[in-house]
Amino acid sequence: MSRVAIVFPYFRTRAATEMLFPPLGAATLAGELRELGVETKVFDCTFDTFARLRKDLSAYQPQIVGIYSMVSLTRNTLRIAEMVRTTLPDSLLVAGGPLPTVFPARYTQHFDAVFRGEADVSFPRFCLDFFAQMATPARMGELPLDTYAGLFIQHNGLRVDNPTVHHRESELGRFPCPTGATSITPPTRRRGGRRPGPQPRR
Repeated sequence: MSRVAIVFPYFRTRAATEMLFPPLGAATLAGELRELGVETKVFDCTFDTFARLRKDLSAYQPQIVGIYSMVSLTRNTLRIAEMVRTTLPDSLLVAGGPLPTVFPARYTQHFDAVFRGEADVSFPRFCLDFFAQMATPARMGELPLDTYAGLFIQHNGLRVDNPTVHHRESELGRFPCPTGATSITPPTRRRGGRRPGPQPRR
């Protein structure tokens, strides 16, 4: 079974100043992949723990693991990437998000590939081709790598630096609704029906 895991690497701190927001980008990619017939699951760490993420990823056994990253999530991103390398050594590890878009070369030390900019079309198509060709991280060179907008690779002798793309409004309107992000609807509620919010420090 061909599976893609998309990880949003934010773990709640419960600080008084904590601000929660749903990973709509990851959820949108999941919707697009599912429309192509690719089994996909979003691992939203907001209400989870690192140990539980490791257990759930190991049970899911994805062939491709994509991790979203930005400045405030860098440490979590790299920690999870290291865990995936150990727990799922045969999986393709892909980075995306604001920071990999600006500094893709920094991420190639830890990831097989980076998708920069708006990858709403190129990443799902890459995944579909990866599975259709029964590719592996070591055989990515067999794919038409120059056709995936925003793809950046400096790994296993490959050198790919494709330009990014900006989708037109007409294209954006055809994208599916975001699905599969657990922090859109938190899994637990407090008494009285209130959703859990930031907890004051004691």
